[in-house]
This record gives sequence, structure tokens and C-alpha cells, in this order.
Amino acid sequence: MFFLFDKLPLLRSENGEEQRNVNLSANKSSKLGVSYEGNNWQLSVYHLYYSRYHDSIIFDPNRELLNPDAEGFDWINIKATRKYGIGQGQQTVGISFELKNLLDEQVYLLNDTPVFYPINTLPARQSRGVYVTASLSF
Repeated sequence: MFFLFDKLPLLRSENGEEQRNVNLSANKSSKLGVSYEGNNWQLSVYHLYYSRYHDSIIFDPNRELLNPDAEGFDWINIKATRKYGIGQGQQTVGISFELKNLLDEQVYLLNDTPVFYPINTLPARQSRGVYVTASLSF
């Protein structure tokens, strides 16, 4: 059975003085994925997209430009899961393998703690990675 899922939020922020984009979030983001599920297995591919983030200069005009800007990024993941029945009941053990950040994007997000770290951005997500997960359902 195939599944298609998506999320397409649009964010606008404004303070009481009609200054726009006063938060440190991207205005646009999306999640689009497709998944196929068999009897005891599932394979999913999904793409996360975030547009360019706003500059933190409105919070800290004196910050150092130490790291790259908080650009938008694309995040592509693949996840495969296999379930095994155990015992006589409804118990299952699931093993998942997930490949994250297939494009190996370098992600920097805006620094929201300028008091402690007076710099423009901080590294925010890991580079390409492989994750293994085990789960027990009962």
C-alpha cells in the first residue's frame, strides 16, 4: 500500500510597530514524502525544505559574523523498517535503518542566545548519518 504525505506551512510575523519577519524562522517550509508498506516492512523517502532564515541583526546588531549565514536547506531521508512477530500474541519487534541528510547539507541556524554566544549562527544539524532503531510493540 502506498502513502503520500505532505506539509506546506507559510509563516509571517510582525511586531506591533509593523516590522516584518521579527522571528528567527524561515517563512516557508515543506515536507513531502512517499511510503510503501508491505505485510511486515515499510520503505519511506521524504524531503524537508526550509527557505532562507531571517538575519538576527534585529536582536543583536553587534554580533560577530563568525559562521556562514542561515541559508535555506534541503534535507532528504530514506527509512526502511522490518517487523518480526514474536511469541503467540500481538508482540512485534521492529528494526529500522534510516539514512539522514543524503545531500550532506551543512545547516546553520540563527543564534537565539546572543547574550551567551554573540555570533551570527550556530551549527544546527548533523551531516550525513545512518541510524538503526529497534522497537518492541506489545
